[in-house]
Amino acid sequence: FQPILQALDDLKSVQPDFLRPNATLAIILVSDEEDCGSVGDVTERTSAGGLTCYFAAAGHDDQGRTSDDTGRPYELTSVDEFYDRLIALKGGETGMVKFAAIVGVSDPANPDDTKIEFYQHPFYERADVRPACETPGCKSQCAPFENVNQAKYVGCLEACEAKPGTRYIEMARKFGNNGFVDTICQADFAETMAKVGEFVGCPKVFKLQEPILHPDLANILINGEEVPRFSCGFSEVRLAECSGPSDTSCPDNAPCVETWTYHPPDGSPDAPGGTITFASHYDPCEFFQPGESVHIELVYATP
Repeated sequence: FQPILQALDDLKSVQPDFLRPNATLAIILVSDEEDCGSVGDVTERTSAGGLTCYFAAAGHDDQGRTSDDTGRPYELTSVDEFYDRLIALKGGETGMVKFAAIVGVSDPANPDDTKIEFYQHPFYERADVRPACETPGCKSQCAPFENVNQAKYVGCLEACEAKPGTRYIEMARKFGNNGFVDTICQADFAETMAKVGEFVGCPKVFKLQEPILHPDLANILINGEEVPRFSCGFSEVRLAECSGPSDTSCPDNAPCVETWTYHPPDGSPDAPGGTITFASHYDPCEFFQPGESVHIELVYATP
């Protein structure tokens, strides 16, 4: 995360208006390794290069020893601190920052299951980090070691792998609906890039000029189209409406959740009426084209 902050800080002298007040800051991070915290967090270098970074991220080394056991500072600047610093770039407005991580994950459908595991590398005969994933078809392109130096062959195989990106995944989760995770182990990134484009381009948070006086009674119209207050989360039926949390009629056993959440004004001059945040499964861009003006209208139901 440190390079992100450093790059934005360096921009201040040459392009001070890069972070526009009313623009969402989208951070797209691509890495086949783990985050290693701030400069100075890790000073020790091992024969495995940045292995100490994984000790620090996991909280223990390959033998299960913590800093209490070894006296070594296996501790990185926390993800919480980096999150606060990123949000501070937009004046503390959480809805104005989006974070996408394309990193090493063990299961793209369940990225939170990604873990750092150590094993004894059979070729280097030392501890190493077990890969989280490998790019399909990549290793078949490496020449067998009978024809080339064996170390070169092993290096080619490892270039097809990605180490776990657990801290990046943790960061994306802290952003909630404004976080995105996908695997870097892909032969074709077309689908992921399309998802990232939609994720970045379609806002999930809308600023209001006037407060919602009675959120429980309010319905929302986006460019004249009514948005259901409750909808089925992550079902194969797109934008399916439901009646509330107790509604069990959603297809695919999907829960019935709030489509949008109102956040009252917090004193920000950019959103004097507060903000509306849409659930991650609900795409408000269904109701308008890129570049089109967005008009949000409130209609109050009779109690």
